[in-house]
Amino acid sequence: MLLLLMFSFFTLAETKMLVPQSFSPIAIDVNPLRLPSQSPFKALEKKFDRGRTVEIGELKGWYAGRCFYVDTPSHAVATLLAADADPLTLTNGPAFSAPEYRHITPLVDTTASATKFDKGRIDVTTILKKSRPLNAFPIRQHDEMIVQGYRTRDLESRVYRLRKSEGYLILRLECAEVHYCSNYSGWISNRFLAYEGEAVAYCYYFKKVR
Repeated sequence: MLLLLMFSFFTLAETKMLVPQSFSPIAIDVNPLRLPSQSPFKALEKKFDRGRTVEIGELKGWYAGRCFYVDTPSHAVATLLAADADPLTLTNGPAFSAPEYRHITPLVDTTASATKFDKGRIDVTTILKKSRPLNAFPIRQHDEMIVQGYRTRDLESRVYRLRKSEGYLILRLECAEVHYCSNYSGWISNRFLAYEGEAVAYCYYFKKVR
């Protein structure tokens, strides 16, 4: 029965919002994760720390890349960063169609090939329409551009911080829960990922596909 539940859980994954989620059954009452000294997660952390802030005017279109979660720091996950205008503002005249009214929505598919979005041939329009209301518009905080993810019943609070480093867009998915973030997914819930303010995942985007 347990194997059947595990199979059902992993086959249900699909393109969705980039949110805290766990690949490993890590109980919340154990010590925090001890990451290996070298991994793509750690390398992106260093790039992010050295990066510069991103201006909203630099982001327009869809960007393919890879994400690395804290509990699987060397496992590449397919990701797409969609940065485009709020369709509602297009009917409000020229005063309300400037770049600052742009949505920034990161998506992932944890079960597909890591190259899934590289060719830009997948249509995620429906997913974007559902995902956009879950994000606040980009704002500037301490000279940094961030997107705050709204708290919902199924999604934990999260912050997306964006920087540019060595020609890449680097995204830090940060836990914004009061105490900690878990994967928060049904029967396999309450798996520890990160404490408040810590990174849950780092993503980098290297190809504009649309």
